[in-house]
Amino acid sequence: MLGQALGRQGRRLIEGASFNGDLEQVEGLGSLTLYGADDPNCAPHVVQAGQSFIEPIGTVLIARNESPTERASWYATHIGVPTGVPTTTDESAPGNCAF
Repeated sequence: MLGQALGRQGRRLIEGASFNGDLEQVEGLGSLTLYGADDPNCAPHVVQAGQSFIEPIGTVLIARNESPTERASWYATHIGVPTGVPTTTDESAPGNCAF
């Protein structure tokens, strides 16, 4: 699966989503800034092109492209999602970040 967002600074790419299996993502272009829904300090974690990360099942993140000019694209592999189950579950915005 290829996800791509043509964001401007501050545009939310993914807000309030969890996955029904582990998710391995590799950043393809630009960078994504991730914020954990369970982090009361809303601390950013930046993933640059060529880096990867794993989201364990049930993790809720906000992912943003915070560049005013560059695209952000990523490749995602869903691991362990049972047949017939959606890969993504929409969640309410966590409300722990001011944006």
